[in-house]
Amino acid sequence: MYQTNIDTFIFALKDDETTAVLGIIFNDYPVLFLTFIALCFTIFCVGWNLKLSKFHTTIHLRFRIALLFVFIFLLFYALALRGPFRHITMNVENYKFSKIESFNRLVLNPLMSFAFAHKMYKKESLDIARADEKEGEALQENLFPLFETSPKNPIAESQKPHIMINLMESFGGQMLMFNNENFNLLGALKEHFKSDFVFERFLPFANGTAPSLSFLFLNSPKTLSKSQYKKHYLPLSPIEIYKKQGYKVLFLTSGNRAWFGMGDFMQAQGVDVLIDEIIMSEEYAEANKTRNSYGILDEFMYQKAFELLNNAKEPLLILALSASNHPPFPNVYESIAKDKIPNEILQRFPKNAYTILNTYIYANNEFGKFLSNIKESALKDRVIIAATGDHRVRDMQSDFNTEQALSYAVPFYLYVPKTYQHNLYYDKNRVGSHKDIFPTLYALSLDEVEYLNMGGRNLLGEIKNPKYEFGYNEAIWIDAEGIYSANLGFHYKNPQSLLNAESFTPSKEILNFKNLYEQWLSYTLALRLVNLQED
Repeated sequence: MYQTNIDTFIFALKDDETTAVLGIIFNDYPVLFLTFIALCFTIFCVGWNLKLSKFHTTIHLRFRIALLFVFIFLLFYALALRGPFRHITMNVENYKFSKIESFNRLVLNPLMSFAFAHKMYKKESLDIARADEKEGEALQENLFPLFETSPKNPIAESQKPHIMINLMESFGGQMLMFNNENFNLLGALKEHFKSDFVFERFLPFANGTAPSLSFLFLNSPKTLSKSQYKKHYLPLSPIEIYKKQGYKVLFLTSGNRAWFGMGDFMQAQGVDVLIDEIIMSEEYAEANKTRNSYGILDEFMYQKAFELLNNAKEPLLILALSASNHPPFPNVYESIAKDKIPNEILQRFPKNAYTILNTYIYANNEFGKFLSNIKESALKDRVIIAATGDHRVRDMQSDFNTEQALSYAVPFYLYVPKTYQHNLYYDKNRVGSHKDIFPTLYALSLDEVEYLNMGGRNLLGEIKNPKYEFGYNEAIWIDAEGIYSANLGFHYKNPQSLLNAESFTPSKEILNFKNLYEQWLSYTLALRLVNLQED
């Protein structure tokens, strides 16, 4: 059970049943025997040093020479602690370098591990109380039922499609307002945006990668991967739903599994296979040459995804996370020359406009090339692919007079083979957010499956309940009528975009809806994390 370095789980000695935790430790490990061995070794070392101290051989070094040796030793020791200079300083986020966990655990000594664990514990500790049943009943009366059921889908039942959902780093929608026929920011993805389903009036759950990933892949409004709950199984997640339907679940990232503790947490949630930069660097010789602080280039992740899908013997659910479009930006090919960047874009970026633009286009282009490979292969009729951004483009300045919502927006792209397109209703101007992605995928790929209701709906289905017609972000939320920030509302400039016009005062009912929804998020998490664990 305890097969990692010292981490926040050690504080279970204080927060959990201390006797039970100690019992598990003594049961799993020969603590007394190891203590005895350590004591014997200590006695041996002390005795040996006492014997050596009787010898009077003395080596005389001048003070300056001795000081030089000490300085050289400390210099090499500091360099060893830091790690290679092409990476950022070694820390708990990036210390893993091998797919052999035993090697990775040797990197952090106990003092470093405990220091990191204590820092994370103080920062990430969550106090989640048992969900109140009466509160849950009241919320369901005001919002929506606890569970929903996907529609009947006999085609998916008889022929389960592969599913891939790609969470793309910094795939912000605000940047796309500068995309046009003469200035292509999508690269090879441009043609797929024209031919497939795309929603651009769309918001991420949060404004950071980890919280958006946690909500999208696990329906968790809190990031649990570095909290005291990081080893807890979270029931009723999309992972659980697809596994119960016979799917093999994979977590694929061009980043490092140690990032935010997400790799270990995903395995605790039932992910069958985890593939990160370490594994792909060993499989693809060129990948290792592209490694930086956050991973390898995305093109290798897409190469691996194609191989996995092409060789699959069972239906796959691939949860993918790209990493290239993240500072410090990797070296990528040039898509646009410095002198071709429009002034209106240069004004949005105080610095690094050339690098940011080319990395953004690179990430989109590589995903577009992957989609083209899928559509040109036998997989074109057997895989549904969804993609969205985790958050806005960093360092891009906003005009909040007109971009209250657009500043946070990300697109939602969806490729659905003709075989699985039945009873669809597509309105590209429909508003939505991350909460709607899996309900849409459930409707396309599963047959009458019950799932936890996070306020999402099938974006390719007809409007049945207006209460579901909203998009939520931690900073802002939207519905068909307007944009809401704090206690202020904004009308849309037009019904085709997220640009806002003049402000207005929302009704108490509208303002209260956001509060109720956030209570719903907290209630469902407590229900899954506490109530269902205890009952």
